Parts: sequence; structure tokens; C-alpha cells
Amino acid sequence: MTQRRWGLLWVNLLTLTAVVLGAHYSTRQLLQVLHEETQTQETLAELQTVLTLVTDAETGGRGYLLSGETSFLEPYTAAQQSLTASLEGLAEHLRGDRLQQTRFTQLKALLRERLDLLEVSIAVYKTGANQAVQADFLREGKQVHDRIRQTIDEMADHEQRQLRQVMARSEVLADRMNWILLGGFGLNWVIFWVTYGLLDRQILARQRAEQELQQVNRALKALSACNQLLVRAEREGEFLQQICQAIATVGGYPSVSIALAIAEAPFWRAIAHAGVETALPDNPTLPTGQSTRGTASHTSGEQTAAIALPLSFEGDRGCLQISHPPDKPFSPSEIQLLEELAGDITYGVEMLRTRRAREQAEEALRLAKSNLELRVQERTAALTITNHRLEQELLERQRIEEALRQSESRFRSAFDDAAVGMAIVDLDGFWVKVNSKVQTILGYSDAELLMTTFAALTYPEDLEMSLQNMHDLLSGKIDAVEVEKRYFHKLGHIVWVLLSVSLVRDRAGQPLYFVAQLQDITERRAIEKMKSEFISVVSHELRTPLTAIHGSISLLVSGVLDHKPDKAQRMLEIASAETKRLVRLVNDILDLERLECSTVVLEREWCDAAGLIMQAIEAIQAIADKAGISLQPETVSMQIWAAPDRVIQILTNLLSNAIKFSPADSTIRLGVEPSSQDGLEYARFFVSDRGRGIPADKLESIFGRFQQVDVSDSRRRGGTGLGLAISRSIVTQHGGRIWAESTLGEGSTFYFTIPIPIAPEKAQSLCEE
Repeated sequence: MTQRRWGLLWVNLLTLTAVVLGAHYSTRQLLQVLHEETQTQETLAELQTVLTLVTDAETGGRGYLLSGETSFLEPYTAAQQSLTASLEGLAEHLRGDRLQQTRFTQLKALLRERLDLLEVSIAVYKTGANQAVQADFLREGKQVHDRIRQTIDEMADHEQRQLRQVMARSEVLADRMNWILLGGFGLNWVIFWVTYGLLDRQILARQRAEQELQQVNRALKALSACNQLLVRAEREGEFLQQICQAIATVGGYPSVSIALAIAEAPFWRAIAHAGVETALPDNPTLPTGQSTRGTASHTSGEQTAAIALPLSFEGDRGCLQISHPPDKPFSPSEIQLLEELAGDITYGVEMLRTRRAREQAEEALRLAKSNLELRVQERTAALTITNHRLEQELLERQRIEEALRQSESRFRSAFDDAAVGMAIVDLDGFWVKVNSKVQTILGYSDAELLMTTFAALTYPEDLEMSLQNMHDLLSGKIDAVEVEKRYFHKLGHIVWVLLSVSLVRDRAGQPLYFVAQLQDITERRAIEKMKSEFISVVSHELRTPLTAIHGSISLLVSGVLDHKPDKAQRMLEIASAETKRLVRLVNDILDLERLECSTVVLEREWCDAAGLIMQAIEAIQAIADKAGISLQPETVSMQIWAAPDRVIQILTNLLSNAIKFSPADSTIRLGVEPSSQDGLEYARFFVSDRGRGIPADKLESIFGRFQQVDVSDSRRRGGTGLGLAISRSIVTQHGGRIWAESTLGEGSTFYFTIPIPIAPEKAQSLCEE
């Protein structure tokens, strides 16, 4: 009998131990699952924080690049400073997950790349570099930002899947723990009653064993009940009250209470209670700064024996007080179970608070969904009521829509076929839509323009003005702007445009996009510049001979030279020479204008090039002899289709210039020779002198109006400065070209070509053209 009792006792103890360990292990697993859930929630929060900081940095950097306002750099700098701490916290949460760590490494690299791009963009902006470079950095930064957002979304999806897995595991563990507790509890009671029936002797030992077993059982039942409440808990206050009620009812403790310490006060405030009302100690002796597993203190009195177990709720100090009559003191095993119970209560409250935050967010979402459904129902009812009216208005609406389509078609046609350039530009400066006239003005295709910004094509000196106008429109200082500015053509030259820009806003007054009109005024500005220069030069050239004529005649009219016939004769000679110069200038101007306006018809005929050279020499020979210069013809007989008088005029102009700038006793060579280019035959004339030469930068400009190598040449050597311009016009009308080659100090050679038609029929065709 004794051996059987001892055997049953050992079985009972082993069963109890197994149940306690099983319950303890299941509770730990459940708490670990709750910890993983909390960690997953924190990881999602950290991911959102990182995305927010990157977006702040992106917004600040782009704002500074677009507006130049340094205030935009404040969120950019703050985001950079906070990003490191957020990444460290995220790395701590992702420890142990290789896939997430790999994505985290990619995320850090993308973040570093984006921040580097922002720093480089800001540095480039501060140096005033080409805006096209800044636009490239902005586009590249946007691509990196999209990749960052994609990586964060992938990591968040992974965490959400883990969260669902953790919640499923928590339900499985809760069910398993319930079965362990219920099975162990039942088996324990069966063994206990069998043992109790066999313990007919040693009553005192049995009573002690029963008392200890009851204490352990009540603590175990209280722990089991509390664990079940932990799984089903919904609200914190109800949970704490149910915990107290379960400990008092299931555990059989006469008084159970949970209290919080009042800040800066030596007493406590009860927040949950069950059983007999008992006074709380003024200041229970609880471990300070330790975990909820710390050693509890015991208090005892005449009526009760109490134990106070420490609790901690997110920084709030609390205690779980349990009491019973003094004839039943707490056993060590019971205290150990109650300490674990206190720890479970702490974890349960933390879980409820975490769940409450999540449920609040879900409740807000459900409320929004409910409101949306209500609005949908209301809208459906309203649509039902107005359906009949809408049917009646359908024909009118169709008529209006057709009118709108026609209006939109007319607008699109007016936009695309406008005589001026029309463009829509977004708030970042990118071309959104352009018509064909804009493409013609700037030389870019529609696809090329839509990939760039207006700043990238703006002439650097006009960029600051354009950006300021853009800022003034956005701020509402002005409603529209009209300016003359320069753009770069695709071929590299500058295009002047008259630009009109206005800002389109929505009904709320928020800016949407810019509407711009571009009118090409490059030719007009060139004509105005040419006109201004022409008037300036012509007025100067006319004033000089008129002043000399007026001065000479004034002296003669005054009678001062009546008794000085020699001086009077000199004044008349001066007046005569200046009059001839004035007539020559006017004739040259009129001749040049007629040639350039195509009012002079070239009477072409077949003529001998060598004969034309000899006629030009005869016309200029007297001037050459007077200057002591020899003319050396080098000709071959060639038939050309040209206006002979005009070719002779070109040759005499070139010979006259060569004589003016050649030293005495020098020789001027002139002639003609065959030449070919691009499959066409030409007669190439040349006039070569041994004069002082022409600088390289003047070889093209001397063919302009009133252009000479030295401004003093017109006074010392005479001439109007129009001879080469007239010669170029004549050569151009013949379909040829004229140019000069020169070496300083050695002389110059002027060339011009006249095309040679293949046959007289071809010549007649060219003449008609």
C-alpha cells in the first residue's frame, strides 16, 4: 500500500510538472509569437518612416532646384540626419531574415545613390551649370526614387505575409495550450482523488500534501484561466477585471487587486479588484528597475497574508496583490506560478495595447468604408430619382457633346495648325504638348521636345529671366508675361522668339500647367539690326561729302575767296570731287538694292571670258598707269553664259581695289580657268595683287556693306565700301560664289565662279529660272 501511494504520488508530481512545464512552454511560445507580431508591426512602421524621410529629402531637393529657395533645404537636411537612425532600427528588426537583409542592402544602396544625386544636383545648381545637366539629374533621381519605393513595397509585403503567418501560429498555440491545461488538469485531479482515497493513514502528512497541492492547483488554475483570458481578451480594463475575477474565483483567493503607482505620491490607485475589499499598502515593497520576474515581497497581518507582484505597463509601475487567510501561507511553487502569472498579465496588456492601436486603424477604415457605402446608397437613390429627367435631357446632352467635340476639334486644329508656335509646359518646365510650328522654330521633333525642358534649350543669359517669370506666375504676382528671348536651335544657332506665357489653374486656384505662344522673330531682329547698321553707315558716308561740298560752297558764297582765285578754284575742285563721290555712293546703293531685290534682270548671253577680262583691263588701264602698276592677264578662251556688263563690273571692282592697295611698280595678275565641283563645270576668275594682305577674320566681312579692312581706307584711298557687296550679289544671281584668300604682307587673291551650262538649251532653262 505504501509503495502504491508513493508510486501514485510520484505519478501525480510528474503529471503536475509536465502540465506546468507544458503550460509554461506553450505560454512562452505564445508570448514569443506575440513578440514577433510586435516586431513585424515595428518593422512596417520603420519602413514607412524611411519612405517618408526619402520623400521629404526628394521634395526639399527638387524644390530648391526649381525655385532656388534655401528654405527647401531644411526638410532635405533634416531627412538626411534622421535617415541613418531609421536605417539602424530597421536593420535591427530585420536581423535573422536573409531575404529581407538582401533587400535592405539594396535599399541602402539606392538611398545612398539618391542622396548622392541630390547632393550633386544641388552642387551643380549652385555653380550655375547648364540647366540640361540639372534636368538629367532630376530625371535620374526620379527613377532611383521609384526603385526605392518599389523595394520598400516589396519589403512591406514580405512583412505583411509574415504577420499573417504569426497570427495563424498564435491561434494554433492557444488551442494547444488549452488542451494541455485541460488534459493535465483532469489527469491531475484523477490521480489526486485516487491518492486521496489511498491515504487513509498519515492524515497530517496527507493534509499538508493536500494543502500544498491545493495551493499549486489554484495557482495553476488561475494561470490557466488567465492564459485563456489572454487569448480571448479584447479590452484592457475588462481584461484586468476578468483576470482579478478569475484569480479570485478559479484560484480561490479571497482578495485580488491590480493597482498603479501614483506619480510623485506614496500611495497606489486600484484599477481592478475582485473578492473581499482590502486596503492597499501605502507603498508596497516592489523591485525597482527590474523585470516583472523580480522577487516579490510578503506582507502579513492578523486577517490576511498578502503577496504583491510587480507589473510594468509601458513605463507605468503597477502591482498584482493577492491575499488569503494567514493559516494558508504561500508556498514557493505557488509564488513561482503567480510570478509567471504577473508576467503573463504584463505581456497581455502590451499585446492588447498593440492590438488596440491596430483595431483603431481598422475601425477607422471600416467607418470610412461604411460611410462610402452609405454615400453610394444615397447616390444610387438620387440617380434613380433623376433617371427619368436624365433620359429627357439625353438628346440635349448629345447635342452639347457634339458641339463640345466640334469645339475641341476646332481647338485642336487651332492649336496644331496655328501660324505661331503653341506649347503646353508642366510646372517642372517639361514640354507636354507642342504644335508643328514650335518644332519648325526650334528644329526638334515632337518626341525630342517632350523629353526635355524649356530651360535646357534657353540661352544662358535669358535663363534667369525665364525662371523669375515662371516663379512670378506661380506666386500670382503677374497673370501673363510677354518677352523676347533666345533659344538654341537643334543645329546650334540662336533663334529669337516673341514669347507669351500664361498660367492655367484649376477651380481651387491650384496651378496646373503653362500655355506658351512662340513667334519666330529671328529674321525681323536681323533685319532691324541690318537696317540700323545700314542707316548708321549710310548717314555717315553721306554726311562726309555733303559737309565738304557745303563748306566749299559756303566759302565761295561768302566772298572770302573773291580775290584768291587759286583757292577758289581748289574749293570748286573739292566740291566737284565730293559731288562725284556722292553720286557714286548713291548709284552704288541703288545698284545694290536693285540687285538684292531682284528688280534688275540679267541679260545673259554666250560670251568669251578672255574678252571680258581684256575689256575690264581697258576700262581700268588709265588708273593703273597713274598708280604705276602693271596688269598681267592670264586667260584662256572659254565660253560662258552670263551678263557680260555685270561680269566686267565685277572685274573692274576687283581691279580697282587691287590697284588701291598695291604698292607702286608691282604687278596685278588676273585671269580665268576651268573648274568643276559636285559634277558641275565653272569658269573661275581670279585677281591677285601684292598688297598688304587681309587679316583672316576680315576675309568674310569685307563682302558686307560699307565694310573695309581699315576704317581709314575710305578717307585715304576713296571708295564707298559697296563694291564687294555689289560683286557678291551679281555672282550669286549667276549661281556662283565669290571669296578671298590672303597672306598678310604678301598680297591677296579674289576668286569668283560663273556656272557653265552643258548646252544652250540648259542655259536657256537657267535663264528662265
